[in-house]
Amino acid sequence: MSAYGIPTEYKGVHFRSRLEATWARFFDACGWAWDYEPIDLRGYIPDFVLRGARQHLVDVKPIQRVEGV
Repeated sequence: MSAYGIPTEYKGVHFRSRLEATWARFFDACGWAWDYEPIDLRGYIPDFVLRGARQHLVDVKPIQRVEGV
């Protein structure tokens, strides 16, 4: 598996990986409003900010190995 994602476009947004685009589709399916990499918090850029009554920062990572499975 490559250490780098495959750039993917979804709804006019250019994601760094297919995984991020998949999560954007999931958030849309749930009806959740999201922004992709909208803020830089002193070097930490969350993948998504979910918007609503409260904002939630979301960072997605692939599972490479699950212990005990």
